[in-house]
Amino acid sequence: MNMNEEQSPWEYTGGDTDTTGDDSLAPVDAITWEASEYIAHEKPITWYLILYGVSLALSLFVYIVTQGIVGSIAIMTMAVCLGFLASRPPQSKQYELSSDGIKINGQLYGYASYLSFSVVEEGAIDSIWIKPIARFKPFIVMYFTPEDEDKIIDVLSNFLPHEQRELDKIDQLSRRLRF
Repeated sequence: MNMNEEQSPWEYTGGDTDTTGDDSLAPVDAITWEASEYIAHEKPITWYLILYGVSLALSLFVYIVTQGIVGSIAIMTMAVCLGFLASRPPQSKQYELSSDGIKINGQLYGYASYLSFSVVEEGAIDSIWIKPIARFKPFIVMYFTPEDEDKIIDVLSNFLPHEQRELDKIDQLSRRLRF
């Protein structure tokens, strides 16, 4: 490798070779990479002012309509929690795909608990969404570099079917609000 070339964040480990000498068909035991847990959007102070202003107005409306303070306090508490979560920077996560399952920061998720995977376009960066069998279990969302998309899809295709999916209305609203 030339010293001027950047090395891909992928690391192939294991991998049986076939006897024909064609290494392009060799199964891969594990692929590892590191990526941000989500796309961080810079939020100006006006974003927070609008959040708390709308929450205060909604809280006052609920108080006037219901004459109960509990609902109003709950709305303001949720707004403060949402503001805190919105300001939290994303963590870097270690991902590994292997025949055992999907490992995220050392936590193993078996393929048997998931139905399918999708490649979802989120602007300039794509992500892989893995759909769980359990109804109320969240999707696994993994970010990666664009040049490595084919490698991930090749490995996942061995264990899960590929399914077309687009962002639902809640996800689209979240992206629009830059959350």
